[in-house]
Amino acid sequence: MNATHTTENTVSSSEPKSVFDRPRLEEFLDDTIPPIGHIDTEVFFERVTEETLKLVRHEYGPVVVDVASGMGMDSCNLAGRGFKVVSMEPQEDMMGYVRFHHKQNDRESWYVRGYAEELPLRDGSVDQVLCKGSIDHFLDPRVALAEMKRILKPGGRFIVAAANYDSLSCYLSRIISWINRKRYGPPPPGAHRPHHEIPSDHITRFNNVNFREMVEEFFAVRRVVGIGILWGTPYSNVLWDNIDPKTARKILNRMYNLARHIPSFADMTVIDCVNL
Repeated sequence: MNATHTTENTVSSSEPKSVFDRPRLEEFLDDTIPPIGHIDTEVFFERVTEETLKLVRHEYGPVVVDVASGMGMDSCNLAGRGFKVVSMEPQEDMMGYVRFHHKQNDRESWYVRGYAEELPLRDGSVDQVLCKGSIDHFLDPRVALAEMKRILKPGGRFIVAAANYDSLSCYLSRIISWINRKRYGPPPPGAHRPHHEIPSDHITRFNNVNFREMVEEFFAVRRVVGIGILWGTPYSNVLWDNIDPKTARKILNRMYNLARHIPSFADMTVIDCVNL
């Protein structure tokens, strides 16, 4: 891929105007990497990657922007599939990870430090936009959606994913938390955040309904897919960790196949859209 070619056709020649309080935004971006170590968590994030990246397809066009690309694993994957990838990330240290992973895997793409609410890209300059698991971190997701719509060509594809905080696992977490409070009183200071409460680095609490409604304000929704079921339910990792890993994976994958068709109960919602 020729990175210079991508920049010439995509990047705006003018500096984006500063609208947001950048130091305040940085405060919310400290806890972006999920904990890994339990089989259900590993399978869940493997499925999230699989379900979102397979929606990015060559017939929709070669130029893809990965908005809030994190450590750059997805953009590295897409670059390896032959896409011309723009990795967009607000944190400089994260951009270092993006460059590292691309260099390690001999991938070429273009790296931009930018904010979703003010993308430094030209109008109608990209074919596809991926925004996986980050829109609930944005200070103003509607402004970010408008920006992602602006940079997409007519007919361009938009793939976005967010956690569902009205999932079955969150419902069970509320019940278990209520029982524990009744039995043991309020949790002690420093206790782990209940699964149904949004993390400190999240701004918006999405569920399957309000997430789709917001996205539909800007894009035509083609399909909605659920990912994961019962992931993060209190004490569930104890169960999975005591099952043979191969058996656990087999059971989890069958459960997750079901979750694809019931996004209202699923742990994450993936929305595949078209820019009309």
